[in-house]
Amino acid sequence: SAEALSAKDSQIALLRVRLAESDDLVKVKNSQCEQLQNQCAQILQDHTDSSGVQSQAFDSVQLHVAQLEHELQQCTNENERLVDEKNSFEKRSNDERQQLLEQLKLAEKRLHDERSQIHEHQQKTKHSKNLIHQMEQDMNEYKAKAQRILQTKDKLITKLKEMVQHKNNSSFSGDQHEIELLSTNDDSSLHDVSLVGNAPLPSSSSSNWGSVQYEEIKVENELFKQELQARELTIHTLRSELQESELLVQRAEEQLHEQTSQLNEQLKDEHSRLTLA
Repeated sequence: SAEALSAKDSQIALLRVRLAESDDLVKVKNSQCEQLQNQCAQILQDHTDSSGVQSQAFDSVQLHVAQLEHELQQCTNENERLVDEKNSFEKRSNDERQQLLEQLKLAEKRLHDERSQIHEHQQKTKHSKNLIHQMEQDMNEYKAKAQRILQTKDKLITKLKEMVQHKNNSSFSGDQHEIELLSTNDDSSLHDVSLVGNAPLPSSSSSNWGSVQYEEIKVENELFKQELQARELTIHTLRSELQESELLVQRAEEQLHEQTSQLNEQLKDEHSRLTLA
């Protein structure tokens, strides 16, 4: 469209030159016609007694005047045609220029919308990064606490195994007291286990109690491990989504930069043409 507008501007400039030349030619012809009319009047006044010569000169002048009038009419018609052609070219050029300006406005609006979308996406990505960072901190704290709890529970399991194997009623109360000391440091969920050490139990009850507590602590250990794995999987998934989002933002920014460069070039060319016009 830019090359077409440039070509039409050149044609309009050429028509303007031709129109000026035609106007000059019309002026020259009008001047010649006036001179001939003056000559004709002078001949009629100066040669009234020479009717034959006067008639011949008059006919010659009239013929010359008719030729000049015909040429003048042709020049006038050509001038009108050039004016019409110039006006038509200017109208088409203005229409095409207006269409191009509207297209540029639409492109600028689309560019602004894309920039807004990219900015919104960048804000979401930033929020996701902060969320993942916070989750990683929480996960590290949770893992540290879980490791302490698991170590405590492993010690409890070892003690419970010894209690079940020995079935020693006399030493059961002392063992319970050790279990209480191990469990009170890290996990309040073991409080029920520590309370049992307040009173001695029969050997059969201690065996059953140890087996039950052993199985419960094993289950709790497995649940802790599963929860840790689930949280690690969640963090891994969020990291993958964040990488995909960053890649999408990078591609969108590259496309936006390319479109911005193209639109800036179009705007620069159009402003140059409007200035020349």
